[in-house]
Amino acid sequence: MTKRPQVYLPDECIYSCSTCHSHVACHDSIISKVSSGKHGPGYLVDEVVNVGMGEREERVLPSGPHIIADIYCCVCHATIGWKHIIASKEEERYKDGLWMIEQTRVVKERL
Repeated sequence: MTKRPQVYLPDECIYSCSTCHSHVACHDSIISKVSSGKHGPGYLVDEVVNVGMGEREERVLPSGPHIIADIYCCVCHATIGWKHIIASKEEERYKDGLWMIEQTRVVKERL
């Protein structure tokens, strides 16, 4: 298995894995800061880097049932959130294809 090269984000403000500080998302990619994660507050973002994705599964979230896949840091393999694949409620479909990163799993860094 070959290791993927790490992506470094050029933004001044980024979110990194809280375990290994690998870049995960730019501050500008945040769509919502009022989302709920598994371990507390989270950010809904439209783009992430340096993450892998687990198996799809149905999970009941506070907003109802969704098909999601957990995402993890490609460097240290810490789980950092999930990807919304399909929401079952029409009013939640705007989340389809977006990423949830948990605030407790990332750190905000200024470069």
